[in-house]
Amino acid sequence: MTEMMKRLQIAPGGHVQRSVCEEHEGRLQCYCDSDLVLLCEVCRESPAHRAHRVTLVKEAEQEYKNQVRAEQEKITFEIGQLRRFLRDQEQTLYGRLKEMEKTITMVENANISKLSNQITSLNALITDLEKKCKEPALDLLKDARSLLMRCNTVKFRSPAKVMATFKVMVTLDPDTAHPRLVLSEGGRRVGGTNRAQLLPDAPKRFTYWRCVLGGEGFTSGRHYWEVQLLQEGGWRVGVTAESVKRKEWIPWSPQGGVWAVEGWNGLHCALTSPETPLFPSEKPLNLGVYLDYEGGWLSLCNADSMELLYTFPRTPFKHRLFPFFCLWGGAELRLV
Repeated sequence: MTEMMKRLQIAPGGHVQRSVCEEHEGRLQCYCDSDLVLLCEVCRESPAHRAHRVTLVKEAEQEYKNQVRAEQEKITFEIGQLRRFLRDQEQTLYGRLKEMEKTITMVENANISKLSNQITSLNALITDLEKKCKEPALDLLKDARSLLMRCNTVKFRSPAKVMATFKVMVTLDPDTAHPRLVLSEGGRRVGGTNRAQLLPDAPKRFTYWRCVLGGEGFTSGRHYWEVQLLQEGGWRVGVTAESVKRKEWIPWSPQGGVWAVEGWNGLHCALTSPETPLFPSEKPLNLGVYLDYEGGWLSLCNADSMELLYTFPRTPFKHRLFPFFCLWGGAELRLV
């Protein structure tokens, strides 16, 4: 089609530009379908074109227009088919997505319901045990066997499975990172550097302590994430209120807007006021952080053994909370 347009010398308005034959100076009124060239009457009768199909320019022009129109209709039809196909696919995929959302919600609600029932049973058992402990020894011994049987029948769900129900993807916010902290490209790893980077001093950026926050805060729900400790050094991991101080000293306690556990030189403590020493049975290399916003709880555990490190006293959270990380002394961590 393109070659035909060139040979016919189609003008911008869609008409053929008729010209004069350079060889015979006659009007170019004919068109050779074989060689795709314009011909004058003399050229038409020449041996080179005598055996070819030759038509008048007007006829060739009309034939060209018909071909273009046919191609246009064909393309328009195919585009319509593609649009209908894409629309049908969109509706199908949207329906599947809705079904997946319903399934996920049902599974999540079922898990929450199971956990709630288990907690209710455990609370009832604890209440009965406390009452029995206050009774005289003879009365206590009478029911000791039945109480022990009740304790043995309690079945705990795997903590790892429970936590996995609420696991979220956490990435680090580069706008909050201290200039001496280096973040990976995907925002899932952070380590220290001895030389401060040239970064804009944004209001969110920490400039006093070597801290960085998660990119997304929480104002509701239950959330769990894990932190892998890659290099020896000092670290503080937990959550912080959005209002935490960025340019000056931070009071390391819930009163200062920080709920976190610290590890340094083989020692561990919860950042309370005063600090609470912790004595884990093994050195944690992977930390699990569990936040229940409505419940007001924050717990940290060894993500490998699921040993509880510390649960902060219940707090009525009122502000947006962000995953919090503070590193020094060569420490390096990764979110998993």
